[in-house]
Amino acid sequence: MTAEEAVALTRSSSGGYTRAALLMAIAVVLAGGLSLAVTTADGIRERHRAHSALAAMGTPVRVLRRGALLYTALPLVLTIGLAVLVTATSSWLLIGLSASTGVAPPPLPWHGYAAIGAATLVACLLATAATLPFLRAVTRPDALRIE
Repeated sequence: MTAEEAVALTRSSSGGYTRAALLMAIAVVLAGGLSLAVTTADGIRERHRAHSALAAMGTPVRVLRRGALLYTALPLVLTIGLAVLVTATSSWLLIGLSASTGVAPPPLPWHGYAAIGAATLVACLLATAATLPFLRAVTRPDALRIE
């Protein structure tokens, strides 16, 4: 059996698993994005007094919005980068261990890793951006008097 035949046989027998893994990845990204949106909205609600005090002292709301985006985006980018690196490393090690002698291992799906990482980043940034209107509500001047 040649290397090309082995790769073709593996791909034909694992098509259903690939689709299932893709569907699960989409479900995990959606669940993570929704969870992040709820957590970000709750964080904005918890810090409503600090946000309203900053707005009352003259801090523009756009600066507070940028701060909220950076508060979420910076750890997110680092985490996704680390996750892609760990996934690629573990895949490379698994393929290297399971490759039989004489058969070239299949190449790593870098485009798939990048697509999942990018989709996760976009979904999480959209979820964070969806919570930014709450920031406008908590920076009203009367928000300092409520409580």
